[in-house]
Amino acid sequence: MKKGVMVSNRRRREGLVILVTIVVAAMMATRETAGASSPMILRGATLIGSAVSYSALRHLEAWSVDGDANGWLEALTVFDGAGLRVQVLRSGGTSERIRTRVLPQVLETEQEAWRRGNFASAALTPQNYSFSEAPGAADVLGVRLIPLRREPTLVDGVAWLHNRTGQLVRVQGQLAKSPSFWITRVEIDRRFECVTGHMLPVASDAVAWVKLVGAYRFKMTYRYQSVDGRPAIRRPGQC
Repeated sequence: MKKGVMVSNRRRREGLVILVTIVVAAMMATRETAGASSPMILRGATLIGSAVSYSALRHLEAWSVDGDANGWLEALTVFDGAGLRVQVLRSGGTSERIRTRVLPQVLETEQEAWRRGNFASAALTPQNYSFSEAPGAADVLGVRLIPLRREPTLVDGVAWLHNRTGQLVRVQGQLAKSPSFWITRVEIDRRFECVTGHMLPVASDAVAWVKLVGAYRFKMTYRYQSVDGRPAIRRPGQC
């Protein structure tokens, strides 16, 4: 095998491994609730917290932007007082590595983060960010997120909040630090909607640019079945 081809294949394999780190970082970012110590512009932002239990089907996809490798899986996720439990139901795609190693590792790493309580370091709090106003729109307020540390679990970007309730509806930006030398940039987009009285994540996207290889993309969507023991009712807009 030619040296150039070997290097390219190695970079592609490394890119898939790095994708796991990127995905977990994107899921961790903004995971916690903004507390009473947060500035007024963020008070009322609510995400998944210890008081919310849920059951959801999640669809995870990852692919290279040039289209030569892709994989997906669906998993049943249950979060309650016993912790976070995940069961893979089915998978597919052209890349065995993505569907059998990369995406399952995303779920395993997420569960380990929950067990260790690592999400506090990524919360939208004054311990992790400074905040300032950003341009908004008719129904949302823009909040500039300025990370206090260069860490791959923090986002340099903008949070969008409902202009009357302050509930978080979207976070967009770049990871404050690349998780690897080979990654030049990582962009994330995380969206929230009202589900049975709680603003919960409904979609997460991440795009990473890998040196010498190209871009990789990840997408995860949620279909909630129940929230706090009640049937899940998804309602766009404020809760």
